Amino acid sequence: MKNRIAATVKSKRLQKGLTQELLAELIGKSPGYIGQVERGETYPSAVVLAQIIEVLGIDANTLFFDMEENSLVSHEISIRVARLSPDKQAFVLEIISLLEHSFRKDDGP
Repeated sequence: MKNRIAATVKSKRLQKGLTQELLAELIGKSPGYIGQVERGETYPSAVVLAQIIEVLGIDANTLFFDMEENSLVSHEISIRVARLSPDKQAFVLEIISLLEHSFRKDDGP
């Protein structure tokens, strides 16, 4: 599990274009600590892990479970929608329903 966390943190940090120094600053840790996490040499506490998840926009499930790409997309949508107000969440669901209906029409019978 440490290796999955290490690889995910490093991969997401790089995808976000963050240096170890900037990530460390954002979560109140040292760059050396981030390096240790990314190499799997240390395991962050629950509090620090929650900070890393928040800063990097990681779906916590990807840290612990092997997930398929389409599942990752679903989780990413869930994370983003969960940050919205209930009215905006309902609006997003309406849009998804409209898109789904449109895509089904495009695919034909």
